[in-house]
Amino acid sequence: MFKKNFLNCMMFVYFAAELYQGGGFISEKLSYTETTGKKEVRFEYLTEVVENGYIVRRMSEEQEWDIKCARDFSTLRCDVRDIESKDTVVMTREGNFIDVDMEGFKTRVRIGKEPWFQAFNNLRDFIKSKKESMKFWWVVPEFMRGFRVRAYKYSARKDGTETIEVMGREVEAVAVKLAFSPVQALFGGAKYWFRKSDGVLLKYSETRGLPGTARTKGELACEE
Repeated sequence: MFKKNFLNCMMFVYFAAELYQGGGFISEKLSYTETTGKKEVRFEYLTEVVENGYIVRRMSEEQEWDIKCARDFSTLRCDVRDIESKDTVVMTREGNFIDVDMEGFKTRVRIGKEPWFQAFNNLRDFIKSKKESMKFWWVVPEFMRGFRVRAYKYSARKDGTETIEVMGREVEAVAVKLAFSPVQALFGGAKYWFRKSDGVLLKYSETRGLPGTARTKGELACEE
């Protein structure tokens, strides 16, 4: 376990050094391993402190996200670069709308007054607060079979505190159930575990498809 985590950390440090070109202060580096059946992917989050908020960068072999966040980590803008198609999508919040621009193709998606969290790792204020539930938006740019954008309104509900093992250590975590529809909740929805002390995402398990689809599980593999 230690050797695997150490190698993950070393790969992440190299990856971050190659890709990071910002001018702010990187306050956090997180690396995750995600499995669905026999498929395994890895992705990284870099959090950079900037004036009036943060820049959160999510990097994987499939996509790169640059997320501009307010001080509460809610999303203000998200730039998505698809590695395979080389397309770039810019999504910007304007009131109760998300303005979308994919290299000249423009559209607008209506959302509500609730906050937009493009990265579930950014639910930190909620985790540390006394609130038991909240609603937020998540926006998905789909590159397959033509381009379109969908917005999902999620419900998040705390489900108690648990002691879980992450990177070989026991950690006190807040469990949260997530679902964007009653139907999804009925078939298991998603369950996320966040570190109680600071709200960092530790672990998750969810179904991304029809009933019977293999569950997707992710876990923190390296933290700096």
